[in-house]
Amino acid sequence: MINQVKQLIEEDNMYRDLLLRVYEQPYISNKDLLDEVSEEEKEICKTHLDTLVKTFILVELTSQSGSSIESRIPQKIFIINPEIEEEIEDVL
Repeated sequence: MINQVKQLIEEDNMYRDLLLRVYEQPYISNKDLLDEVSEEEKEICKTHLDTLVKTFILVELTSQSGSSIESRIPQKIFIINPEIEEEIEDVL
């Protein structure tokens, strides 16, 4: 699986940026992850996130929002797959 990570990073450096942000901030929400991305790059980032989740490099969890008004709306949060977390340290 780590070879797959290396291959994705070689294809597009945005994969590295996304993985690094999730690595530095485990349980980061989808909204927070995409906040610093320009509008033009958001769709690309969403596609990259889908790829990382489908390949089990990232694990997508669902959590309730912290605010009482938004508590009914589940939010997506991401963590690095614990099985490969140590190996990813070397790649990032």
